[in-house]
This record gives sequence, structure tokens and C-alpha cells, in this order.
Amino acid sequence: MIVGVGSWGLRARGAGSGSDWNICGNQSTGNDHSPDLLRNVAYGDGVFVAVGGDRNSMVMRSVDGVHWEEDLHPTTACDDEGYPASCTNWMGGVAYGDGVWLAGGGNGALMRSDDGGRNWQGVHPDERPPAVRDVAFGSGRFVVGADAGVVGVSDDAGDSWTLHTLWEHSFSVAYGGGTFVAWGANWNGSGFDRACFVSTDAGDDFQPCDSAVAEADSFVFDGNRWVAPVPGGYAESDTAEVWSVHTLESMPSKLLFDGELWYGRSGSRISSGTSPDSWQSQAVDVPDFRAWTVGRVLDANVPVTDVAACQDSR
Repeated sequence: MIVGVGSWGLRARGAGSGSDWNICGNQSTGNDHSPDLLRNVAYGDGVFVAVGGDRNSMVMRSVDGVHWEEDLHPTTACDDEGYPASCTNWMGGVAYGDGVWLAGGGNGALMRSDDGGRNWQGVHPDERPPAVRDVAFGSGRFVVGADAGVVGVSDDAGDSWTLHTLWEHSFSVAYGGGTFVAWGANWNGSGFDRACFVSTDAGDDFQPCDSAVAEADSFVFDGNRWVAPVPGGYAESDTAEVWSVHTLESMPSKLLFDGELWYGRSGSRISSGTSPDSWQSQAVDVPDFRAWTVGRVLDANVPVTDVAACQDSR
């Protein structure tokens, strides 16, 4: 199952090949930097957690992509918490690993949950990353992509961090096969400045990516190889160090892999295929997501009877 999120509480669930969607959201207020802005979403242990907000840390939780618990960490949840308070700063990234959910956002605010995303507590390390835009987990470590060109690495669920300053702007991050990839794009007024770095030692050191993926904006590991869309096709690599490029027309710009199918997104168009070479269009009018993820609905979690289904008020 695919779950995508976006502005004004947008939540969308796509099942199977990606042709059928359940979509809900709130009315637009014009400015999408609103308390119900959802900036990122992740899956772990049968649970989807979406995070965002503006001057709040909006957290939503679902086990089926339709029934959502909302605002699980409201602004009143951390009156005694030191700066930066986790409940009064937006959250830009979230990830699950080893029984813990970790989220980070504005001013380097951090928070975590050890009960499946139901309750959250602020985390205040002695040294923290700048504003967090993305979070990944692997090899027993959380890695954050942050502003000011910083990638942060923690092996104690956020209590302490090693910070790598790699360029000047924000990063996204991904993990697979012992490797982390950090990449970013910044509009300079006439084009994009880009950066990409790879760590094959679980975040201890980062080196510049191969030039073949310098313009990639999505990196996915399928269990055996990395795949990244590039102009005119896609690139693949066993280790994310040396890449081979394959020519392909109409390659989607954002990718997911669920263990069997590949999913691709370009704006409002969703495609899927059994490989990165075999895309078939599945939907053409899905709202543009700020983030999406893939996961599975566990039999033990359904039917959902104690949470209302999300209402579509767009």
C-alpha cells in the first residue's frame, strides 16, 4: 500500500498497482504553511506516521491509511520542555528503527516515540542538527538531512549526534544495504544547485556521489541494488558508488519499491511496474504529494473500529 501526504492535511492511500486511491484532506487556506501541513511520512512495524505543521508539530498516525489519529503531539504537550520545544516547531522528517520512531524539524527540534507513534517526547542533545528536512534509519543508526548542508548521524536514538557539514543547503536522505545517500537541490534564481554524497560505512564518512547521479532527486534500494532517476532514464548501482545509466523515455521522477512492484510519480501521474524498465500508467489525477512511502496493512491491525475515517473536505 502507498501512502502520500501533502498540504492541508492531504492523505492518500493507493492499493495494489496504484490505480485505486482513497483521498482525503482539508479545505485550502491559500497559504499551505498551515498547522495541518504534512511534510513527510514513513512506515514501520505496521504503522504509518505523517509529520509536519507550521509553528506546531502536527503528527498523524494510521494503521490502514484511511483511519487517522490526528494532532498526537499538540502545542500544549510540552509546556516544561526546553528550547527548541518539540511541540511548537514543525517536523520535517520521521523514520522508524529498532522499536523507536524519531522525528526532527524546525530549529533542530527532535522528538521520539517508543509506543508505536502514539505518544512523543522531546529529545535535547548537547549538540543538535539545524532544521531537519528528512530522516532515515539503517545499520542501527538514525541519519537526518538538515539545513546548512548538514547530515547528522546518531546511534542512540537522537541522544547524541555526529554532524557532517557537506555543502550549504538542505538534504534528503535514504538508506539501503549498509549505505546512506544524502542529496539536495537548491533554486538559485536561474537553476538548481545540486549536491549528492554517499556513505558506505553507515554514516561515518561521506564522499561525493558519482557524476552519473548528480541530478537525481530520488534514491531507492530494492534489496540488491540502488536505482535513481536521471535525465533520459535511470541509473543503478550495487553500492551507490559506481553507477551505470540506462536510457528510458518517460522515467518517473520519484520512486518507491514494495518488494515486488516499483512505483513511480511525476506530478499527479502514478505508474507502476515489475522493474524500472516496465512502467504502466495507473492514475493521472492524484494530488501532488510532498512525500510518500510504502508499507503493508497487518491483519492484526484491522478492522479499525476506534478511529474515525479521514473525511475529504477539500
